[in-house]
Amino acid sequence: MQSATSSQLDLTRHSGSLQESLSGNVILTVAASAFVGICAHISLPLPFTPVPLTLQNIAVILVGMLLGPVAGFSAMVLYLAEGAMGLPVFTPTASAASRICSAPTRATSSPTLSPLPPPVGPSAPCNASQHASAPAS
Repeated sequence: MQSATSSQLDLTRHSGSLQESLSGNVILTVAASAFVGICAHISLPLPFTPVPLTLQNIAVILVGMLLGPVAGFSAMVLYLAEGAMGLPVFTPTASAASRICSAPTRATSSPTLSPLPPPVGPSAPCNASQHASAPAS
């Protein structure tokens, strides 16, 4: 009877959760990254704003709560790397580079709420009519 009890304890000691092994952490991280990518494509249109609500926000919070800080952060870094490689994980209509590196444009951001000052100098966008009316020298 004692040998049966010790073998059962030995089995329960070696069968840990998926988060305790390295391969389990890798599988959970990849799955969490894919989950966030899928949720980014599910949007709910809101009647009071032209910007839809995506389930990506909820997915990021769930991944952080369920995996913890280290594995959750790793999943989000993997998610950003997937998007930087060109996989369509951010949104189905925009390229990866435009989503990661670009600043908001004047057409999409409010001038009073923009985190960036308006462009000035030679790199500022200009109107074609400005060049047409300028005297030739």
